[in-house]
Formats: sequence, structure tokens, C-alpha cells
Amino acid sequence: MDKTALTFALDILTDGPTPMPPKLGKPSAAEHARLEARMERIRERAYAWISANGVQTIGLGFKEVRGELTDELCISISVDRKRPRKSLDAPVPRQVKIPGVGSVTTDVVEIGTLRLNSFTGRVRPAMPGVSIGHANVGSGTLGCVVRRRGDPDSLYVLSNSHVLADSGRADIGDPIFQPGPADKPPSPQTRLGKLADFVEFQYSSQGYPNLVDAAIARVRPDQVRSAIRLTGLIPSGIVAASRIKERDRVLRVGRTTNNVFGTVKKTRVKIAKKLPRPGSRYRSRVGFREQVECAMPAADGDSGAAVLSRSGKLMGLHFMGSASHSLFCPISFVFEALGLELV
Repeated sequence: MDKTALTFALDILTDGPTPMPPKLGKPSAAEHARLEARMERIRERAYAWISANGVQTIGLGFKEVRGELTDELCISISVDRKRPRKSLDAPVPRQVKIPGVGSVTTDVVEIGTLRLNSFTGRVRPAMPGVSIGHANVGSGTLGCVVRRRGDPDSLYVLSNSHVLADSGRADIGDPIFQPGPADKPPSPQTRLGKLADFVEFQYSSQGYPNLVDAAIARVRPDQVRSAIRLTGLIPSGIVAASRIKERDRVLRVGRTTNNVFGTVKKTRVKIAKKLPRPGSRYRSRVGFREQVECAMPAADGDSGAAVLSRSGKLMGLHFMGSASHSLFCPISFVFEALGLELV
């Protein structure tokens, strides 16, 4: 089954009303309403297994057989651990029938629990791959050095919102420290810059409205350099989200796991997690869409690390991971949301 048809199937299962699959042509208004009602029933049935305890992500990927990737593209569901089907209230069906698409194969892959995810020393000039963080956060990773479009005289460092902006609870102008507070108590000597901007999370009980977990801090030019720790690489450009493919090889240098290679396993990934909410002591659901899942281990403190292609281009911003898999936001979405460009 081709990727376009599978993308329709994925959106029908997860996101509500969508354009009609091309195979259905242009149905009449009455037929369109009947099809939408039928798809809504499919979504209601799918919700039970998509939101089941232990499900981590759902996206497009190649089916795995005994740990090896096949050439069959399918809807792939990642879980913290596999459980016997008879013990599940809502097991993932092996196939799902979608109007205008047909029978869609599913696959369930065990990856552990994805968690928001530390080189821990002070470095000046600071570089991508080192520890960084807001005073109210532990430590994450400095992803890369950037500029804002139309502002050639200022420099910024990029990382996750949950690293630099306390998931949106911080104030613009708050100090940012390197290394992050988990590695050394904040002080004038560890202060690197000021929080300049972040993408606010959209909270919702259903759906996946968010594209990125990202924030920037303004820094002095003499305090940073662009070459990534351990590798010496300076990103040579960015990769558009549409050009990220399953089986792509990737590289990440994080605060905790250092220099790690991996392989893209799934694209168009959707995931929901409960994150801190500004003005509340409670956590609320934040749904992300269009993420990329990799077979690449991660650990606490890697959040915000840059993900690079084999050719040295910037592909994404890591923001979540487990002992075997990780998730990144496509960098083209991050740059668009914050109006960024590489130095």
C-alpha cells in the first residue's frame, strides 16, 4: 500500500474529519456525510487501542519481523512492552478496514517508555551537545546556534521548550544556564543568556495540534560556537520534513548519551503526553503530530539535542526518548515556528 493511502488511514484513525481518499472521487453531499459517519465509528473503535495504557506512539513505518524491517509499509504502534493479547481489553487489530483505502496492516513494536529527556561541565564558548537549562528545570542539551530571520546581528541557542522555557511557564528574559541546574547550581558564572522566545503548547483532551517543543535563548556571540561537541560538525543546511524517510541514518550528540547513531523507524508519528501547564499545578494532555521516531537510545538530559543526517544537515530537535528509541521534531517545523535560520 502506498504512503499517501496510509497517511489518509492514519489521519482517519486519529484526527477526525479529513479530505476523502482519492479512490472515492468526489462523492455527493449525502454520500460524503454517510462516509464521515462511518469513519467516525471507525475512529471511536480505534480510540480504545490507540489510547490504551502502554501505547507510546502511532505513525507510519515498515513492518518488523523478528526484529528485522521488511519492505511492507504499515501503521506502526509503539508500546512500552508487549503484553499477551488475551490480557488486553482493546488489543491492536492486525488489520483495519478504511473506506476508500482498504485493509491496512498494523504492527506493534516494543520500545520502552518514552520520557522527556545530560556533557555536564561548563564550556565557554558553549557548543551544541552540552548541558543547558532554565533555573526551574534540570538539564537538557543545547541543540544548535541560530539567528532569527531579519536579525543578522543577534545570536541564539535552540533547545526544547521544556528545557529552556519550563514548558511555557517561564518568562521571557529569564536567565538560561550552562551547564544546566542539574549539573551545577545556577550562578553568574554559569549564566549563558536570556530566554527570548518559545512555542506555546496547545492543550487538548483529544487530537494532536502541536508540531514542536522548542525555545531559544539570546546569547553573546563570544559565548557560543556552532561546531557540535565530539564531532566538530557544523550543520550545512536543514532537511525539510517531507524529505525525512524511513531507514534514514541519523546522528545525535546529547548531554547524556553523547555521540549516538540511529535509524529512522517511523514518520508522521503522533504522541500525547501530560506536561506542566502554565498557571496550574497540574499536568494536561499535549498531543504532537508529524514527529519522527528513531531506533536510537536516549536518556534524561538529551532533550534539545540536534539530530543530523549522514550528510551533516540538520534534520530535527530531539525531545523524548527511551533506552532504545527516541523522538524528534522535524527541524523545518521548528525553524518556521520561531523564524530561525542557521548561522
